Amino acid sequence: MARIKHSPMAEKIADLIIVHFIHSFIRNSSDIDYS
Repeated sequence: MARIKHSPMAEKIADLIIVHFIHSFIRNSSDIDYS
């Protein structure tokens, strides 16, 4: 992981990226839309 000071903004961005990849993985693995 990049050396970034823990801050609310950094954590929000990280969470958004993680959620985006999880949703993309689910969409690619199944036709069901969980959004």
